[in-house]
Amino acid sequence: MFIFLICALPLLSIYLFRKKTQQNTQPRFYLLFSSCGFMVAALLCTYYSLFSFSTAISTASFLQAFMYILIRKILLPQLLCSVVIYFLLTIPIKNKIELYLPFFLAFYAVYVPYDVIMVAEIFSFYQLFCKPLVYGLMILCCYTLLTTLYKRQESGDVKRALPKIVVLFVLSVIFPALIEALWIENILHIGWAVVFAGYIIFSVMLFLQSKTNEMV
Repeated sequence: MFIFLICALPLLSIYLFRKKTQQNTQPRFYLLFSSCGFMVAALLCTYYSLFSFSTAISTASFLQAFMYILIRKILLPQLLCSVVIYFLLTIPIKNKIELYLPFFLAFYAVYVPYDVIMVAEIFSFYQLFCKPLVYGLMILCCYTLLTTLYKRQESGDVKRALPKIVVLFVLSVIFPALIEALWIENILHIGWAVVFAGYIIFSVMLFLQSKTNEMV
């Protein structure tokens, strides 16, 4: 029952690792930051287990659920870990962006199964299959946008591209919180599934546009 939940993000990370090594990316850095992401998530989950009774959202408000998920599960890990990587590592920005992918894939490969298994009493299709996909798409979208921003900066076209990239970045991190909040509150019953399908379409369009340089 938990096979896809546990294996989806690690398998995605392995696939991207093989792809990056074929592109002459140094594998030791990918493996190192995958290990770092795994350890940070393990420490965070241990902390929650010892000092927090549950990661469940005890609220009847859709807005409160949405903000809780957005801040605690997405923005805090992303911002805090990204700031540490950016300021502590004395390597080119391009390399720092490359490290985003292995770190956060490993982080959410631990955190998402923990969040599902520790909270749920009855496991749903969303938790077992859709949630790991949602967080995987979020990481890939954010990485794609960071890469595009760097390329635009290198070409001297960052001012024109920045507003659209910021909007797309905000949408990339808002969608996962919105989908989960809709599922938790059971709004319109299949409301979360509609938004989930929209997020898949959004992600595919983002990836295709980044490949053809038509994003901005």
